[in-house]
Amino acid sequence: MLQRRLFVGIPLSSALASRLAREISSWPEEVFLKTVKENLHVTLFFLGFIPEAMVPDICEKVRRLCETEDSFEIAFSGIRLVPTVEDPKMVWLAGEPSDALRDLTTAIKRELSFVVPSDPKIYRPHITLARIKKSAFRKLDPRPDIEKSVHLVEPVETVVVYESVIEDGERKYSPLESVPLASC
Repeated sequence: MLQRRLFVGIPLSSALASRLAREISSWPEEVFLKTVKENLHVTLFFLGFIPEAMVPDICEKVRRLCETEDSFEIAFSGIRLVPTVEDPKMVWLAGEPSDALRDLTTAIKRELSFVVPSDPKIYRPHITLARIKKSAFRKLDPRPDIEKSVHLVEPVETVVVYESVIEDGERKYSPLESVPLASC
């Protein structure tokens, strides 16, 4: 049975994606597996591998839901090493929780619960900027000063059902369904 690797996310404006790509461009490639500009996004709900036959239903449910949801803004507060500064696995641009974001995420999880049971862990909005090669990171002395506070606000006007594929050995996130939120 053919399966596709899917997630629901928020695309970034070209201005924010370009700014983030510039930010990470100086990080050493032997330490950081940087997210390419075209793949930068905020994940709302990761579905994983889904049978091909379910994809149209997933897209339809997301479309119907988002047609009734209002646009809003998401604030980002800083670049963070996660899960900890001492033993990081990734670098995130950390987003701030908001009622609108929580409500949208909860509604998407509820609508798609027929595919994947909702994960009970707390949703932390973020953009993954890079994954860290742990052994190379541990050898750095001094370690680069990655963490910093930022104050960015991004409009959320569209929700996308993405497929994660490998093309020419590289991960690529391809939009399957792009839905404007109600007030856009």
